[in-house]
Amino acid sequence: MIENFARYRDRWRYLHDAYRGGRYWSDPSSQELGHARLSWFSIDESGREVWRSGMARSYLVPHRGETEEAFARRRDLAVYLNVCAPIVKAYSEGVSSRVIRDLGALQPLLIDADRRGRHWSELVESVSIWAAVYGACAVAVDAPRTIPEALSEARRAELGLQPYCAVIHPTAWAWARSEAGRLTEFAYAESAENREVVLRIWKAQTSSSRGGWELRAASSVRDLSDLAADRAQSARLLDSGPLPDALGGEIPISFAFFERDDSTDAPLGISLVDDAADWGRLIYNSLSWIAEIDRLAAFPFLAVPLRETGGQLEQSTRLRIGPGQAVGHSGTAGAPSWVEPSGVSQQGLLQRCVQYLQLALRSAGLELAADSSAQLQSGEALRIRSRDYESRALRYSRQLQRWELSTLRLFARLAGLENAPIAVTYPQRITLSDPSEELERALLLLSAQVEIGAEAKAIAVQQAIAAALSLTEQQLAAIADEVRSLYARDLDAAFAEQRARILRADREARTLVEDA
Repeated sequence: MIENFARYRDRWRYLHDAYRGGRYWSDPSSQELGHARLSWFSIDESGREVWRSGMARSYLVPHRGETEEAFARRRDLAVYLNVCAPIVKAYSEGVSSRVIRDLGALQPLLIDADRRGRHWSELVESVSIWAAVYGACAVAVDAPRTIPEALSEARRAELGLQPYCAVIHPTAWAWARSEAGRLTEFAYAESAENREVVLRIWKAQTSSSRGGWELRAASSVRDLSDLAADRAQSARLLDSGPLPDALGGEIPISFAFFERDDSTDAPLGISLVDDAADWGRLIYNSLSWIAEIDRLAAFPFLAVPLRETGGQLEQSTRLRIGPGQAVGHSGTAGAPSWVEPSGVSQQGLLQRCVQYLQLALRSAGLELAADSSAQLQSGEALRIRSRDYESRALRYSRQLQRWELSTLRLFARLAGLENAPIAVTYPQRITLSDPSEELERALLLLSAQVEIGAEAKAIAVQQAIAAALSLTEQQLAAIADEVRSLYARDLDAAFAEQRARILRADREARTLVEDA
């Protein structure tokens, strides 16, 4: 099967904007969801109502009858509350921050893993973010030329011959071809400037093809699906070459998934924030409506009843009141009075926005709860608390660990270090930490009237110190060594007592056997 990703690409752009926020949200890259269709009426020369229409780039939904000028003003004042970024970062930091790696001979090659100064751990963190946003993210492992085995690692790095990684967002994927679950072809845009796209095409070795890679350039490209129609054969060829022998005919592309979409052979995943992005857009529109109501109707105004109109002002009447200017009124129609607009509608919308935020977080396995302990500080302190975060994060951790190991092995083959030992261990317990609760639990355990043993005491003291102080990893490691050295004697004594108890029980058992 061949997948050109045309039906997913617009949604991916929308998810990208929802995560990044800022100018990416105010200037949408989504071609479909980022278009606002306006319709309003005006009065022509003959006095008839004429409906007009227009288009604007925005994630706001226009009101019926809202003119281009009014919509542009509302769009300029709209503020986006980014819901997706905190969700993604909660999962990414929880999964990728406490990984233990033993990379051996690969370590020096991964200091600059992508030729942009990023260490391998930083690249993994970036991949974990974008895999959660899109549901899937691709990484290409490439080597600029064939690497002579006789060269040292330092010389390879000096000549730029070491492999490197490139993170490929799904928005740049052109097409993928799969046969019986095996990826045999993958194409993506390496660069795009002035509507000219440079496409890199990887082809695996098959019974009818030796495989290899190609660089092709095409001009006046509206969308990558245009190139996928003929698999870019009409684009001009810039360069080509065979697959490195170390790959064994396979494509050097790996895919990280938040959750794999098993309904297709194409490398597709299920996004963590697919629903949260829509909730964020609803909050964005609701806050815009609140701002518009406040701008147009939040100020008191003077109502002057007139006898000629039965106490009502005509629509065509324009009156100004100020120093030296006054307007008469009829006592029979009623006295002028200030009208105070009601804020009930805005309050209701604000309450719904909080509910929308709760639902957005809940859709990603998190929950928003009031923190009663901080009422004196902020009056309305909210904090994210775990719902089913841990189970989802553990599933994501397993996905990311499999991807990292496969990518590191691919990197090692291209570096000529296929037999290099590689060990990657992801955390087995992932929680959203709350320093105050961790400190309280640690102190409660230390003061409990139960015997927990020296090892448990040392861990509890470490947790209490980590929760009470802001420490770096190095400082925390040094303190952990000091705590363990303090409890070392108790720990040795406990082990000695346990061994003595085992020997005593064994001796008593032997005596009973002999007597019998």
